[in-house]
Amino acid sequence: MLASGSDDIPGRVLSDRSVVVLAVATWLGATVALPVPVWLGGVIAALAAGARRPVLLVVGVALLGSALADRSWAGTTPVKATMWSGTATLATDPEPVTGSVRVVAIVDGRRVEAWARGSPARALRPRLAGEKVELVGELAPPRPAMARRLAVRHIVGRLTVREVAGWHRAEQPWGAANALRRLLTDGAVSLPPTSRALLAGLVLGDDREQPAELANAFEGAGLTHLLAVSGQNVAFVLAVAGPGLQRLGLR
Repeated sequence: MLASGSDDIPGRVLSDRSVVVLAVATWLGATVALPVPVWLGGVIAALAAGARRPVLLVVGVALLGSALADRSWAGTTPVKATMWSGTATLATDPEPVTGSVRVVAIVDGRRVEAWARGSPARALRPRLAGEKVELVGELAPPRPAMARRLAVRHIVGRLTVREVAGWHRAEQPWGAANALRRLLTDGAVSLPPTSRALLAGLVLGDDREQPAELANAFEGAGLTHLLAVSGQNVAFVLAVAGPGLQRLGLR
């Protein structure tokens, strides 16, 4: 097991110093990304842990990280330029970007960045992650200057959307989550735009509609994280603790 404290605790596999070395070795292995078999690193790491051999464990974990990184990079070969039509699954929520709508979509099992303007953008804008959309457009590899940055996110192409022919609900449990999201946002339509954006950020972690002044105010207070995922986590905790808190009264 791994433990904290001095380096001479009996029965421990790794010292504090070895834990740091293990982390560095994992990072180096993933950075180098050698095409070694995944099983080799796994076997070495398992044997080293059983035999309590820290040096061998570091080697095994480094090889395992390298093999997994190589496997991941192998899946980032850019797509070929072609006209494409079919059903795409949205991996993210569509977001407005300088007059366009951008969304990461899964096309034929691969992630691409889909861009739409005009009527296709208006059709894509209300959709949510997990939903399936019938798209027609031009598929192309990413621009050379953007390829590496996109490959880190496993995005291997760009789809210029020309037509949105229809859409289908997301499979469960994503469908239920989307239904709840729409229920909350529909219930907030009477709020002013800033309050509506604040509610979406705090409760849903949705920061797409936040005005600049709201984002700047939270950034100045060091609370930007509450407008995204942290705010959603706070909402989850309050929802669970709510029944108990109501019984406590003002105290």
